[in-house]
Amino acid sequence: MPQVRMLGVNKEVVAAVADAVTAEMAVITDCPAGDVVVSWLPIITYRNGKEAEHLPFVEVWWFDRGQASQDRVARSITRILGEHGVGAVDIAFNLYERSRYYENGEHF
Repeated sequence: MPQVRMLGVNKEVVAAVADAVTAEMAVITDCPAGDVVVSWLPIITYRNGKEAEHLPFVEVWWFDRGQASQDRVARSITRILGEHGVGAVDIAFNLYERSRYYENGEHF
């Protein structure tokens, strides 16, 4: 169920890191690898009225798994992207509330 959304990262890099991110997140979160989703989101950024490069940004959407797991995931994603030439990356964690999450119309 954890969802990793990458913006400002080259599509080919996302494809190259997806398996490693999935595998490490599955271990850290103790969930099946098939439940981890890695997505590439194309984005156009404007600064001063002109198209500009969007700095690498990763959003992680998940249920709260505690600070230690969050720290491990952030370090893991940063390391994996760094191994593929991404020098700096910002990562933000967004929490789903169980009371507001539904799967196939059923409360999760």
